[in-house]
Amino acid sequence: MKKSRRKNMEKKLAVAVSIVNMLNSIAPVALPYVELAQNVNKEAQNHNYAEAIQGACYGRAYAAEQTVTNGETSSWTENGGTMVSSDKQTVTASGTGGTAIGTVETMDGGTQTVFASNGGTASGTVTTMYGGVQIVSSGGAQICPALGQCNGLDGQRHGY
Repeated sequence: MKKSRRKNMEKKLAVAVSIVNMLNSIAPVALPYVELAQNVNKEAQNHNYAEAIQGACYGRAYAAEQTVTNGETSSWTENGGTMVSSDKQTVTASGTGGTAIGTVETMDGGTQTVFASNGGTASGTVTTMYGGVQIVSSGGAQICPALGQCNGLDGQRHGY
């Protein structure tokens, strides 16, 4: 009986050694994937924390919009009077006697759209244009200081 116990014990030991050998041979292959999964999880957490801190400290910037219609004269006041990317000012007038005037001191992005219909008068003024788009449609007027010359005309102007 001692021999059979010894053989059973040897079998169990052989199985245990083979399992340990198998784990040792798989570990170098599996370990980088385990580390990668941990790093991805840490990166996702860090990104979420950083985004939350940035939102709490600096807030979110949203595009500003302004509509100037019949009987109104309005200047762009957002961002210290400077129109930036994604900002929009729409100047529109309709009907005889309808007037609307929109003014942007500095345009460094964004879009000013000027149009009038049915005898209305709409005008858009951009004093200094570094970027952005001014669209002047039928019935609208484009006003620039200094005899029709706009300062720093790096944006795009379209007349339709």
